Amino acid sequence: MLSEQQKRDFCAIMLHKYGVALDTNNELLPVFYVAYRAAAINEQTSKQTNDHILNIIERFEKNTAAKIKKLDIKQFRFQNPKEAFWFAFGKYGIATICVSVLISLALWIYYEEEISIQKEDYFFQFMESQVLQKKKLSKSTTVHLFTLSPVDTLSAAEAGKHYVYKKACDCIEVPVYFETQK
Repeated sequence: MLSEQQKRDFCAIMLHKYGVALDTNNELLPVFYVAYRAAAINEQTSKQTNDHILNIIERFEKNTAAKIKKLDIKQFRFQNPKEAFWFAFGKYGIATICVSVLISLALWIYYEEEISIQKEDYFFQFMESQVLQKKKLSKSTTVHLFTLSPVDTLSAAEAGKHYVYKKACDCIEVPVYFETQK
């Protein structure tokens, strides 16, 4: 099994490393030798595995750091929400203001047009609801008339039925429609 030289070397190692003196003629020496070699192999394998794992971790960290640098991530830290708001407003504020103004202008134009159309519709409905008279002026011309009666004040007048005479300008005022403010 073990040569005399191997027995002496093993006993010397045990004495030097662990301070244990073994007899070269001990019957259990081959068992101790096998256990020692198994432990040494296990230790060597563990060291290689550990080195291999550290190498993998190191490569992963290098690759990850390189990828993060490629992303060019900019992080900002703000002391309070007001500071963050003004930072974002400086970046997107002009575009936000322009879009807001354009939307407001479009809505204003749309609603003004809608109100104008409603006024015209009201006026034409009013005109159609009145009793109109037809008078023929000539063979080709016909006039549509409705009759107005005088009233003292404009507040007492009804649209399309009354008129108010003004002496100051020698003219008449005819209420066409009344608007109420909401």
